Amino acid sequence: MEVVVVLTALYLIECCVWIGADQYAFTGFRAGAFTVHVGPHLPIAGDRGVAIAMPLPLSITVTCDGQARDFDIAALTTRWSAFGESVRLLTPICAIAWFYVLVLTPAVVILRGLAGNWESLLIGWVVILAAILFEFRAGFRTLDLEGDCVSKLVAIALSPFSAVRACDLLARPVVASFHPAAAAYVLCDRAAFVDAARRFYFAAPRAPWHADLKGLLDSTRCLEDVLRPPDREGSHLVSFCPRCHGQYACAEGECRDCPSVPLHSFNALPI
Repeated sequence: MEVVVVLTALYLIECCVWIGADQYAFTGFRAGAFTVHVGPHLPIAGDRGVAIAMPLPLSITVTCDGQARDFDIAALTTRWSAFGESVRLLTPICAIAWFYVLVLTPAVVILRGLAGNWESLLIGWVVILAAILFEFRAGFRTLDLEGDCVSKLVAIALSPFSAVRACDLLARPVVASFHPAAAAYVLCDRAAFVDAARRFYFAAPRAPWHADLKGLLDSTRCLEDVLRPPDREGSHLVSFCPRCHGQYACAEGECRDCPSVPLHSFNALPI
């Protein structure tokens, strides 16, 4: 049992993703079903910290910079399609590696012991690892990713947990140059996209990319959804935050969760 606990703990550590200032993480299995992480799960230094990626074998996590200015949806869609094609074989291999490392190997060690089975387990892992290394290197070159491929290959070779998460590691920088709102449009469902776009739209109305965001919302016919106020939760609530849709009993002021965002009055809305 101790073996299972240790392996699980090490694997969960591998699932941790560092989120820097004004960075956003997207976690999911396929385009249209990703969730957005606004800020880290475990804050360490202000708005920086660690987000815990979904630990299931086919889950991947990508990150975006909130100050990125690329809203080219066609280019992002093309790049994401290229990523999907490049991991067509890597994805099932990583799923096999997940089962091999976290299920099969502990089961063999617990039920049959390591002494008479380590050679077979090692040979099986070497075969899986070789396939992961080959496919990761091919995908890295196909996607023309920035950074040192060799160091990532070394990390995968030395750590079975990095190898299990190789597909996730390859995905991490794929959409990094695009604005999170654009990434949300491609990766998330409409409701999640509208929520993410609303946060950016009202958070920085003077940002250099704000006009591009408005253009994206116009072209996707989502601007009206972004501007729509929330349903009033009670007659005593007289104002709301247009960014997070928090509701308040005070008529004026700023949202306590969204600094510098002024509250809007429900009474000022057209009937």
